[in-house]
Amino acid sequence: MLARCTSAAIVGVDACPVVVEADLGPGLPAFQIVGLPDTAVQESRERIRSALRNSGQRPLVSRLTVNLAPAALRKQGPSFDLPMALALQAAAGRIPLTWLEGLWATGELGLDGSLRPVRGVLAMAEAARAAGARHLLVPKENGAEAAQIDGLSVLAAADLNEAQEQLNNPQPQPAPDPGCFSAMADEFGFDLRDLQGQSHGRRALEIAAAGGHHMLLVGPPGCGKSVLARCLPDLLPPLSMEEALAVRRVHSVAFAQPEAGLRNQRPFRAPHHSCTPAALVGGGSPHPLPGEISLAHHGVLFLDELPEFGRHCLDHLREPLEQGAIDIARAGQRLRFPCQFQLVAAANPCPCGWWGDPVHSCSCGDAVRRRYWRQVSGPLLDRIDLHVPVRRLSPMEVSRPVAAETTAQVQQRLAISRRNTSQRFGRQLFDNHLLDSRQLRLCSPLSNAARQLLDRLADRLGLSMRSLDRLMRVARTIADLADSERIEAEHLAEAATYRSCDLDVT
Repeated sequence: MLARCTSAAIVGVDACPVVVEADLGPGLPAFQIVGLPDTAVQESRERIRSALRNSGQRPLVSRLTVNLAPAALRKQGPSFDLPMALALQAAAGRIPLTWLEGLWATGELGLDGSLRPVRGVLAMAEAARAAGARHLLVPKENGAEAAQIDGLSVLAAADLNEAQEQLNNPQPQPAPDPGCFSAMADEFGFDLRDLQGQSHGRRALEIAAAGGHHMLLVGPPGCGKSVLARCLPDLLPPLSMEEALAVRRVHSVAFAQPEAGLRNQRPFRAPHHSCTPAALVGGGSPHPLPGEISLAHHGVLFLDELPEFGRHCLDHLREPLEQGAIDIARAGQRLRFPCQFQLVAAANPCPCGWWGDPVHSCSCGDAVRRRYWRQVSGPLLDRIDLHVPVRRLSPMEVSRPVAAETTAQVQQRLAISRRNTSQRFGRQLFDNHLLDSRQLRLCSPLSNAARQLLDRLADRLGLSMRSLDRLMRVARTIADLADSERIEAEHLAEAATYRSCDLDVT
């Protein structure tokens, strides 16, 4: 008898339907899996045999053939264990074929018949809903994740026997409470009131949060660069439901262990400078996975000690910063991972960290400092909107702290700026850093004084066309914070102060 059950293969961050066909034929006992399976799929034979036996099922003594269609698509991972076991049971006449009609299933089997969570369940749930599936059967740990997709009946089971009981008497997973979405926020424990001084850095952080601009913080050790960076996620608007699902989809593909629920806090990723290019931007062999830039999708990517990453690794960021996605090309496949993130980088001014400090003397020398900053290419620096020097606090500022604005107070000003931006573009949360040249000209009228200043700045700083556009985008954000429809000379002058590191560090 021939039986079919539908599952899915993860390709990038998408799920491609896979039909699991099982056939019991005459001949010597054997178990053959075809359809371009990898090693993990081939090993399913032993897991399925042991799971059936230890679940109290009679062994299948026949010639078993399982085909994973389409045959040209490479199948990977243990997620096909459950649909193969169900299809074999139906082919042997132990469960009705009608149970598998319109059913999608995924899950890894343990030798005792238990079901373990798999990665990419959210993408599978979206594909199942789009295909009009009757039910999606998943391991119990993946049940809450799959239930985030509206309009899909999700069945969750802890083991193989419970999975068959669910098919006989379906008990769909309850939909999550929408009120829990806004309550589940990450607590980083950083507030702007905890940072003393650094008025210039605070202002730059507010501009970055208002316009979605990339930022580079340069200063000596211990001056507060990391605290500034970690305060940024709380200044950004909460994730919408659509954005939260997009973030979870990437994390679900990257990690097999599911999270408790959707979060409205924007992700914050801070990889170590020893990470490889594949870990940073995605890739790997034989099955490419999302990198740190994709795990920071709709959030913040913090690169501390930027010049320590190495030029080859950092240059991989140039295209993703512009496109918001990265294409991973391999001989047999081409994948696209989303990576619309906000970059915050931090660096010391030199290897010892004390160049330009009024108290500590620098022991590096100009040649060493230039070699240190040569790891960061000019095209990458050109893509960073805000270059922010962060100074070391004086002993007086450390010993006599002054009351500073809290994150909540800054959020109130940012809400006004975002409302003005949304009204201008007729859509919610459109960041100024996404403006192209045409949009920038249409929405950024210059006063006569600002136009004259722009001509002088372009000549003095030797700005490229990209740098000029980025300068105008920052000036547009500063004007929004000042509740001004027109860009004035003071807005443009302030924006120019955030390009000073172009001359200082290169």
